[in-house]
This record gives sequence, C-alpha cells and structure tokens, in this order.
Amino acid sequence: MRSLAMLVVAMVGCGGAGSVVIDPAMPDDVEVLATAVVASVREALPARTGCLEGLRVESAPDLADRARYLPADTTVVLRVPATAPRLTASLVHEVGHHLDAACADDALRHAFAAAQGLDPEADWDGTAGSGDEPRELFAAAVVQVVTGEADLPRHGGVTAPAMDVVARWGRGEDPGHGSTAP
Repeated sequence: MRSLAMLVVAMVGCGGAGSVVIDPAMPDDVEVLATAVVASVREALPARTGCLEGLRVESAPDLADRARYLPADTTVVLRVPATAPRLTASLVHEVGHHLDAACADDALRHAFAAAQGLDPEADWDGTAGSGDEPRELFAAAVVQVVTGEADLPRHGGVTAPAMDVVARWGRGEDPGHGSTAP
C-alpha cells in the first residue's frame, strides 16, 4: 500500500544520498519506470548522485510539453500517459536540466560548449526555444550518456566529445581534459 507521504526513492548502495521523491499519485507503471530511470542516472553519473537530492518527479496529463523542469521547485513534471521510451528520454532530459542547475559550474559549461563546437563564452541559455541552446544540448548529452540513445527528434546533434565531457564529469573526473574537438 502506498503511503500518503511522498515515496522516497533511495537506491541500494547510495546510502540515501541524492534521494528523489516520486509523487505517490504517479501511475504504478510510471513509478516503476521513474525508479529505474533514476537508477540508470546514478549508474551512468555516479559522482553526481548527491546532485539528485530533493528532486521531485510528478505527472500531469495536460502538460503542453512532453516534460518540464521547474527549477524553483526542483521538480520534473512528466506528461502521462506516454510510451516508456518517450517517458525515459523525457525524464533523463529534464534530470539533465536539474543536474545543470544543481551542480554544473562554469568550467563544465565551458568544456561542454567547446567540445560541442560552440563559443565557450556564449550565453548558456542561447536563444530560448531554438533547441540548440547549450543548456538544451547539455540535457540531450545527459540522455545519450545515460541511455545510449540520441534524444531525438528534439536534440540529436550532440558531438561525441561533448558526451565525453558529460561522462567524465559524471564520473567525477575533470571534464576539461580529453578530446574537445567536435
């Protein structure tokens, strides 16, 4: 039986660090999927587990977008129903925005932009809504690092060196070392 309180997802071996709160009103199958997605993020980006602390995952059937990250509330809202692959990509993409907001610094952003072939000094938010803003490409790279799949059709143009920057950062390595040529 579900608790009336929020269900806290604390993966085995994480010691409770970086717990993610999943709304108990979430459909059971989506809750299972969200729990698995969080586990995949933890596995792919183990040094960033603490960045997940306090993140909430909720659903909304009438959401205009597939998903949305609300930084003021540290909440990811998913449009449900949707297919499992779409929910997975959407959740990981929005978790990418959360990781950016919660843990990324200028060094990571500059290394990512350079590896993506962008001006490291350019505005991280870029032209809102264009889909190729550095912050959107960063979230798309998180999807590719975590799932091995391109975050298509929205953001498929992430370079291998940019994904390498995200992967190194996720392992706790210096993201500025390694190949940065697009």
